Amino acid sequence: MVTLCKRGLHELAGSNLLARKSDGRSRCRACYNAYQRRWYATKRSQRFLKPGQHNSTNMPISRSLCRAGVHAMREDNILIDPSTGARRCRKCRNESRRHRPATKVRCLVAGCEGATTRSPRNAETTYLCREHREHPPSWLQRSGLRIEGTRLVAA
Repeated sequence: MVTLCKRGLHELAGSNLLARKSDGRSRCRACYNAYQRRWYATKRSQRFLKPGQHNSTNMPISRSLCRAGVHAMREDNILIDPSTGARRCRKCRNESRRHRPATKVRCLVAGCEGATTRSPRNAETTYLCREHREHPPSWLQRSGLRIEGTRLVAA
């Protein structure tokens, strides 16, 4: 009696038998290879697609627009990551930075509950609350620092 794969297309014996190390179950190598080819072809064809867009020809769509499909990928709008060489839309990057959640920054004085929210880009650790800006602690005068706005800077 010949054992066939679950699709009934191939014989499960010899080099066509593929056993998984994790659980010891076996599968048909020919069916698995066909599945992998289909999966990678789909992934390659979707690499340049906009969200929700399907490409029936498996050909990459032109990269004249950004991934969101909103901005033209011209020389003045392209950012190139120096470490990976990846191209990114400058306008989309700026827009995503604007919508980042604010970071809570606490007062520098130990035990003070004063805090404010700032954008992550401006979230420095040298924040002083209003109370300590009006009445600076004694250690601040001895340390050689001065208050400039809400920040501490070297005198």
